[in-house]
Amino acid sequence: MKKSKYIQYFPEIFNETIEEKNEHIEDFRKNGLPGNVGYYYELLADGFRDIAIGEIILNEDVVKSKQSFYLAGKMQEALYQNYDMKKNDITADCVNTNKYTALLMALISENEDLITSLAELFGGRIEEEEEDHEFNKAFGYALKNILLGQMEDAKVFIAKLKSLEGSKEMKYYDGYSKVLDGIIEKDSHQVNENLTYMIQCHKKLKGEYGDTPQELLSIPVLGLAKVAARNGIEVNIMDTLTPSELLESHTINYPVVDFID
Repeated sequence: MKKSKYIQYFPEIFNETIEEKNEHIEDFRKNGLPGNVGYYYELLADGFRDIAIGEIILNEDVVKSKQSFYLAGKMQEALYQNYDMKKNDITADCVNTNKYTALLMALISENEDLITSLAELFGGRIEEEEEDHEFNKAFGYALKNILLGQMEDAKVFIAKLKSLEGSKEMKYYDGYSKVLDGIIEKDSHQVNENLTYMIQCHKKLKGEYGDTPQELLSIPVLGLAKVAARNGIEVNIMDTLTPSELLESHTINYPVVDFID
């Protein structure tokens, strides 16, 4: 397999991201929240996501990676909570359904409280979701319902997800519905076959992941693999995009989040 060129300059970007994250947090501790609170939380969420990827890909530190994925999820939790309380002028785009990625990162982090919190906070804001992509809505709500044990409700959204298949736009996303369907049906072969298919599709999504840290690690595949494992399915996937260490369970001391309001 051709090695990603991005890995050559990711170490420098990784270190810069850590420095920028530390500067933002230090500024908060000195001066309080900035004027655009939503941007601050989203900036930190993206930074923690990229740091999480660097910790496992560059440093092979699975615990620090999961801690950073946890922090990325906590930033989205703060956005939901602030928005619902009409606090800090958080805008609707900070809580739309494409934020399902925070749920996937919480799953990788293994923090049960955060997983439950984000599953409960995801969705339910009908007006804000009117213009969201149908894929984001269908997948996000299916994932939410599976995590909350509402399998019949999840099936409704998986059916919606399947109805989107076949279009050119969805060419590389057909595996999502099949993995979710396999999880509900307890079909290990279907789950593993389509997680592997998703890995291959991830490598082709240059427009979405190319020249970003996510080119090096598939958060969707890892998150869905975690969902499968939670539902009693043995996951067997092997690829550099899905380090096996992240699929193992670890004892983790999660960081104190003292830089949000």
